[in-house]
Amino acid sequence: MTPDRWQHLGSLHLRHSEVYALVSAVVVSRRALWVVDPGFLPAEVDDIRLQVNRLLSRLAPRARYLLLTHADFDHIVGVHAFSDFQVIAAQAAVRRLPGRLVRAQAVDGELLVSRPQAAYEPFPIARLVAQSSLDIAGATLYPGAGHTTDGVLADLTASDGQRLVVAGDYLSALEGPHIGHWASVTATFETLARLLGSTDWLVVGHGAAADQPDAWRRLGTDAGYLADLLRKRADGWPRDHVLAGPPPLGPTPVEAARYHRDNVHSLFRTVPQQAARALAERMTGVAEVSRRRS
Repeated sequence: MTPDRWQHLGSLHLRHSEVYALVSAVVVSRRALWVVDPGFLPAEVDDIRLQVNRLLSRLAPRARYLLLTHADFDHIVGVHAFSDFQVIAAQAAVRRLPGRLVRAQAVDGELLVSRPQAAYEPFPIARLVAQSSLDIAGATLYPGAGHTTDGVLADLTASDGQRLVVAGDYLSALEGPHIGHWASVTATFETLARLLGSTDWLVVGHGAAADQPDAWRRLGTDAGYLADLLRKRADGWPRDHVLAGPPPLGPTPVEAARYHRDNVHSLFRTVPQQAARALAERMTGVAEVSRRRS
């Protein structure tokens, strides 16, 4: 693979995919080697495995963990190449994985991508993140539902002392919030706000990583957009009027409009008007803190 596909930031190694702007991370910590969302295209999965093997050949023995930030097909189809790693995922991923693996095989069929049959087969999950935080090998993992029901956030300290926040499909510079699970998204954004206060790098699932000031800017922008939708819901705005509002950032105008449409329909379907006020106040608090820090 071409060298510019890798970005090396000390003990943090980021592999940028040629599709979806997907980012996989390899993190060397003092007690473990972490792989996060291991690639999509077969050659990229092989390249990440090669980098992992290079690191393992130079490191003292340590635990090996593969973290899935969520079970969307583009984040899981490379797991088969890391059978020597313990997989960590959210409790809700157990229910989502079979369907997402079927989806991965269907997408590969559409694109004429050839990969081992093992890529589509269920795999064991060694540790599950449920309703509370989970400490593993010096890292702390948190539930991060909102985009999906099975999101996981991670607070990792690399072996060179850098603090890393792994956010999955949140806080990308390429796309704004795409929310399917409104009941949990406010808590997820509050967790992100707590974690960003001591981070050096924010690692996201799609697009470039962010230093702390940029991470705060992203959080403020995305929380502000979500708070606006929640306030409008609380104030009794008709759905059509909310749909007419400005969309979040998207990879294209068409995708931005789709994100906004999905967000609004999901909001009206799952959040009663009387419950939206408290959620709006909490999300506004996240946005205000973020803007003060950025």
